[in-house]
Amino acid sequence: MKSKILIIAVMTILLSACAPKYKFINTHAPAAQFDRIMVVIDYVGFVDGVGELLNYDVSKTKQKITKLQRSLANELSITDEISAIDFAVISSGVGFNPDRPFALYKDGELQTELIYPPFFIDSNYPLNIQDQLLSSLMEAQRIALTPASKDNRNYLHRVRMTTVNFNELKNNPQVNNMADKSTAILHVRVVAPRVSFMKTLGSSVVSVGISSGSVRGSHVGIGLPLTAGAKLLSTALLYDNQTGQVLWKNYRTADLSQLNADAISHFFKGFPL
Repeated sequence: MKSKILIIAVMTILLSACAPKYKFINTHAPAAQFDRIMVVIDYVGFVDGVGELLNYDVSKTKQKITKLQRSLANELSITDEISAIDFAVISSGVGFNPDRPFALYKDGELQTELIYPPFFIDSNYPLNIQDQLLSSLMEAQRIALTPASKDNRNYLHRVRMTTVNFNELKNNPQVNNMADKSTAILHVRVVAPRVSFMKTLGSSVVSVGISSGSVRGSHVGIGLPLTAGAKLLSTALLYDNQTGQVLWKNYRTADLSQLNADAISHFFKGFPL
């Protein structure tokens, strides 16, 4: 029995060593100080429904987003160098197939109407800024899900995100003239389905939902592990909005909103700010 346990332990270690690593810390980036971190969160969870429909509970989603915001605010606690953490856009289902209907639940009660992605987008910023940030979120997925292997590191060091133009925020009292502030943008995305494996294969909604593409539904697959044990997906990517340089990223098959403080800290280990 002991020998079997030892064999299993050795195999687990070997498999872990062979698994792709997704955490990346850009050691080539110059030390930078930022006035603020703008955070974009997209969280979506759904479960098996009747027939082909999947169930989406907007109330539970917003509760989990609130919990995730608290966890992020604690982890990214304000420092002397950073004066503000701004949750700039909170959304759900950006990038999912906009033609795919879901059964809508509110507070656990089934509603008569259907709902289509994106399920909601909340932001105090002008629509043009929102669109840029959401397009940036989709762009970040491709990079966040790129393994941080030795062969990929040169790419990850040189790749540049499309920067967001904040010029129109000048003299806008609603955002306190933040256009002149140095900004780092953090994209956090969680896809947390509870769907049978066969339905996942049949509907393809998961593969669409965690693909890279534009906000308007042009999707590009990126070859994710859609096994029964790897449905949960959390990605995070931080970049310098002045240069577009990726500073840090990570990916995990888990729901960040459900992790405890120690696990969140481990996920953000090496975060440069």
